[in-house]
Amino acid sequence: MKMPRLLIIDDDELNSKFMRDKLAKREYQVDLAISSFEAFRCLENAFPDLILVNLGLPRADGYRICRKVREWSEVPIIMISASNSELDEVRCLDMGADDFIIRPFSIEILASRVKAVLRRTAKKNVISEYSLVSST
Repeated sequence: MKMPRLLIIDDDELNSKFMRDKLAKREYQVDLAISSFEAFRCLENAFPDLILVNLGLPRADGYRICRKVREWSEVPIIMISASNSELDEVRCLDMGADDFIIRPFSIEILASRVKAVLRRTAKKNVISEYSLVSST
């Protein structure tokens, strides 16, 4: 069985490495990007099953990354923010993010949300494939 591949886009290297290490122990393959430039380079070279994006990135913020990814992909996106602004959360979800997590959070919460989003998208893909097969 293929290990799900995650991409963490966060300029805080310490937090990114912590999340990577903890998620890797839960059988995920995790790539890191500390800038939007690195993020888009990673997206060109590897196709993650889920993206975790820090909303407060310098230069191209999480909104821009989410918007750009949604132009060509339906890969699940979980936004991460230190802001508990309801407006930020609504804006992210309206842009196409699949979930929104407010810092600080436990690694257990993060891992559970990742697992839940992957489970939902896997079911969606199975339904889509079934629909294609049954309509022929």
